[in-house]
Amino acid sequence: MSSLYFEQPRIHEGAKLWKKRQGVHLEQVRDNLLAIQERMDPIDAVVPISALHLDYAVLADYLAVCQKGTKNNGILGVSKSGYRKLCERAGFPGHMGSNLMHIAGLPMPEGAKVGGKHIASMAAGSMLRGNPSSMMIRTAKDLNNGQRYIRSAHSDSYGILDHITCIDTLLDSAASEWPVIDFMLTEKSFRCRQLVLEEGQTLEDIDLTKWIPSVQTRNSETGDSSFYFGSGGWRATCMNGMYSWSPACSVKARHRGDFAKLQEKIEGGIDSVMAHALGFFEAYDAALETSIQDAFAWFEREANGTSLNITNGEKENVVRAMQDPTSGNFGLLTNVFDAVTLAAQESIDEFRQSQLENFGASLLRRGLSQAEGGRIPVLLEA
Repeated sequence: MSSLYFEQPRIHEGAKLWKKRQGVHLEQVRDNLLAIQERMDPIDAVVPISALHLDYAVLADYLAVCQKGTKNNGILGVSKSGYRKLCERAGFPGHMGSNLMHIAGLPMPEGAKVGGKHIASMAAGSMLRGNPSSMMIRTAKDLNNGQRYIRSAHSDSYGILDHITCIDTLLDSAASEWPVIDFMLTEKSFRCRQLVLEEGQTLEDIDLTKWIPSVQTRNSETGDSSFYFGSGGWRATCMNGMYSWSPACSVKARHRGDFAKLQEKIEGGIDSVMAHALGFFEAYDAALETSIQDAFAWFEREANGTSLNITNGEKENVVRAMQDPTSGNFGLLTNVFDAVTLAAQESIDEFRQSQLENFGASLLRRGLSQAEGGRIPVLLEA
């Protein structure tokens, strides 16, 4: 293994589907998820934290959790998300989990009998032994080698909403016949994007240059996010998405309580979230008539003013995307918005993609509010 963590392969079907102008039905997505779930065979168990021992690649060539009192001490691998959640549930302070991983990676000094791996294992053990609480762990079989590992850790009262239940909920709603044009499954989450076509409209009728009404479903079985069903827009030329125009454009559900009510929330909320998404299309049309005095300087100012900690690499991706033909006429507010949502696709982390798409939506709102007579002035420093 190149990493101490167990990590499942990323599955992303988007560009290939659209290239053929061939969306898939939700039933096909469900079949794929069911096949993967059967192979992973998830099992949930509540265990006392004091019965666990973290092993930093001393007993095996990977980060492992051993459970005392089980056969062969129940050695299990751990995913990166599972390790982070396990450290949180076990009460490790601050960045202790990542610091221990750093210590475990240090080379053994010449002549020493123990190295970083042993020291990290002993430090973690002292924390776990003194914890009187229990946690729920979900184990699954690795899709690469079939070995069971800890995929996630939660409080002992947590309820996991699995991806298949989410799809079943959509299949019983008005969204059941909307074509899926993008779905992604990673270790941390599932994402599904559908187009909301007009009656009689097909994928062949789509204008490649226009934003199209769309809905996005997101869920995490590892505790990294709640269930999310939101409306917004999708653009075929560059696979951009935007699903966060306003809080009213979404339905959310935490992984607690009665999941049977989820169907009621979605069915009752579809018309409302779609209606609120119209605000995005109206804003985009207004942005087509809004120019920026200095688009590069304005974007730099706005990027530096956000709490997202946008990296220099992400800024460079946006600047490059502003000059991409699919981002439209340079100097317009729509050019910056399209560039941000295009550059968001460069991120391999699905949560970061959503954050950057949200940032694009905020740029659209802020730009329109700053415009004076259809132009956004930019005060340049002397």
